[in-house]
Amino acid sequence: MSTCTSRPSRLSRLLFQPATAPLPALTHIADFLAEFRTVAASLQNNGRSASLGGGASALGGKLETIGEVSGHPLFAWTRRVPAHSWYPAETGDPHLTPPLHQSGRRQGLKPTRPMPSSARRQDARQIKQPAIPKIYLSAGVHGDEPAGPLALLELLAEGFFDDRAHWFICPVLNPLGFVKGTRENADGIDLNRDYLACHSAEVRAHIAWLQSQPPFDLTFCLHEDWESTGFYLYEHNPKGRPSLAPALLDAARPHMPIEPAHIIDERPIDEPGILRPEIKAQDRDDWPEQLYLREHFHYDLGYTMETPSSLPLAPRIAAQKALVATAVEGLLKELNA
Repeated sequence: MSTCTSRPSRLSRLLFQPATAPLPALTHIADFLAEFRTVAASLQNNGRSASLGGGASALGGKLETIGEVSGHPLFAWTRRVPAHSWYPAETGDPHLTPPLHQSGRRQGLKPTRPMPSSARRQDARQIKQPAIPKIYLSAGVHGDEPAGPLALLELLAEGFFDDRAHWFICPVLNPLGFVKGTRENADGIDLNRDYLACHSAEVRAHIAWLQSQPPFDLTFCLHEDWESTGFYLYEHNPKGRPSLAPALLDAARPHMPIEPAHIIDERPIDEPGILRPEIKAQDRDDWPEQLYLREHFHYDLGYTMETPSSLPLAPRIAAQKALVATAVEGLLKELNA
């Protein structure tokens, strides 16, 4: 795992603010972006120094501006695992070398010529290569839901986004709403209902970026709900893959209660804290982000997380981080079973 120490800055002071306290200056998008850039640049420099030919953007991540709204950037961070050779080198793992060479090494002998590349390839094919999934995370589509963006910033600083996966991250999809602390953007548009009409510049820029990305193995949208008293989630699982929902509830419990309501957002729950809505795209003209992702074949497993914004910010950030970590662990376990 990459390592990068989080700076004891405005972020650390933010964590223990009461839920009703005004958010400090870090929530200004320029400050958030500066913090994100600092961490991303450190990772990129680490990647450059450790590069084996993959390039800094591959090893250290790439921060790019994908749009701009009234001078405020809309940005994405991606990190693709560099291609590694799975053919064992002559001095590599003895489990990947032919038996004759293994026997000679055990007797202290050295081969007089390199192992034939065909033998290396044959042995390598017998080793199951670990799956490297493509994981998409987004946050901040509603500007008054700060825990998601701050959780992603902390995970980035902690080196969480390592070689286990290819990462595609949009940490603040509503920069002006983030500045103002409003659900909607500056034009009063709820961006999470605009992924069909595409009236907003933010959604148009986001979709243009998404269209240049590969299909994802998992999509994870971080949200908050000011009306709830506990955590709940939406599961979008059109192909019936193994559910991560029970593990996600367990990940949230140390930080907050599970939402007790039987009706959430005018929908009956499927299980305590879990909604599995069967949404037909043709029945809605106010598509949320997850519906756009599903309809355009960007995933076959997606989750929307909802932490209660009535709680203090620190446990909400901690819960969002634990949820991301649990989802990644569960996905890797599924794909490498």
